[in-house]
Amino acid sequence: MPRRKKVNLPLIEVVAISLIVHVAGLFVLGGLTIWQAMKPEKPELEAPAIPPPPPEPPQHQVTLKNSQKSSARPKARIAVTNISQINLPNLDVNMPVVESKVAVGTGGVVGGRGGFDGGGVDFSRSAVDFFGIKDNGENVAFILDTAKSMVEKKRGDVWGYDVVKDEIAGMINNLKPGTLFNIYAFDDNLEVFRPKPVAASTANRQAAARWISRFWEWDKNSKKFTYTGARGYEHLPDMTDLPIRRQKLVRVEGKKDDPKAKFALQPLSETVQKRGEGSSRMDLAILAAAENGADAIFMITDGTPSLARAVTDQDLKNYQRAYIEYHRKKSKFRESKEWKDYQEAMKEFRKKIADYQADRKRRGLPPEIVEHGYPGGFKQPSAPKNIGWAPSFWHRMPFDMFVSMVGKRVKELYRQVHKTELPPLHVVGYSTEDKEKKNMQALQKPFKGGKFRKIEEKDLKKFAEENKENQS
Repeated sequence: MPRRKKVNLPLIEVVAISLIVHVAGLFVLGGLTIWQAMKPEKPELEAPAIPPPPPEPPQHQVTLKNSQKSSARPKARIAVTNISQINLPNLDVNMPVVESKVAVGTGGVVGGRGGFDGGGVDFSRSAVDFFGIKDNGENVAFILDTAKSMVEKKRGDVWGYDVVKDEIAGMINNLKPGTLFNIYAFDDNLEVFRPKPVAASTANRQAAARWISRFWEWDKNSKKFTYTGARGYEHLPDMTDLPIRRQKLVRVEGKKDDPKAKFALQPLSETVQKRGEGSSRMDLAILAAAENGADAIFMITDGTPSLARAVTDQDLKNYQRAYIEYHRKKSKFRESKEWKDYQEAMKEFRKKIADYQADRKRRGLPPEIVEHGYPGGFKQPSAPKNIGWAPSFWHRMPFDMFVSMVGKRVKELYRQVHKTELPPLHVVGYSTEDKEKKNMQALQKPFKGGKFRKIEEKDLKKFAEENKENQS
């Protein structure tokens, strides 16, 4: 029997194990390869290039200085950067009346007068050339006399007054938009442009020009004055404790012209007391401007104000006695030739005036206006000496009392209410006499100074010509 060949088992085991290891290695490596291929790649983020920063725009520093004196308060600085590039929504803003006064300059906020510390730019203070008187202010008051005497023939009739109105309108038109202003017109009334000062915007300047033009405006077509002097009483200043007339005369017994009539005094209402009685209420105009805190007051007038003072029981007794005496004489001489001649002379006097005014009308001229006296220079016939003139219950306030009254109230307003210094009162005398000049200078003393200048019709013509040259 042939001998069987012996199998080498260890060799077979080594080969088998090697084969298994290789197969397992192939599975592991293949799986890893497949897993790597299927695995999502991590995103790589790349930062964009950052442009270099733009150069810093220039900064404008505006320094504000408080009107109150304060050394400890730090200065406020406002940096304004490219304002023109800021887009703002369209807003319909109704601006309120501004009560405060601010002037912006390099030294800070400036209140009161001056306002140009450190050479700063003042947006609210305006220079004013008032018929040759120059000053400046943030809250400017223009006081305009509208009495009959302002349009008298010796002052150029209504044509001269037209120049006065145009000049003031031009002054207002030259104010900065940030300046506050108001106009106070007076004769035996007070009329104010606005109850409170307003900013000199284009609309307000135009409205002021129209408002001024109404006074003594002559309509050539209708041959009538469409508006005369001040009226209205839109604003009445407080007249508390001032020596103005506060009582009225009333007849309590008898009829008119009755020698036995008796009179008494009755109190006036508070409103009527403020309105007072007088041919010139300059006091109301000045006090209204002071109540509104004007820091520069400019006034043009032709004379001394006339205001009724407070009356007393003795004034009443004197009037009662004069009234009885006059009407007793009148009753005796009513049928006399002297009285009848006087009545005829009065008729002829009135006819001369009527004919004189009619002749002016035919020539296209307005009626001649005269406050004291009569048109055409005519003089009223004298009353019979045995009778004289009828008594008048009129008690004029002495001018020194008027100055004291106005000065006292103005000081109260500025020192206690506004808590600031008094303003200057500048006065232009329109064809005034030496007496009026002295009176106006006395009126200026309670204020912080003020200039006085007299002008005449010829001066107004020069002002008008200069304005035309400047506008052209």
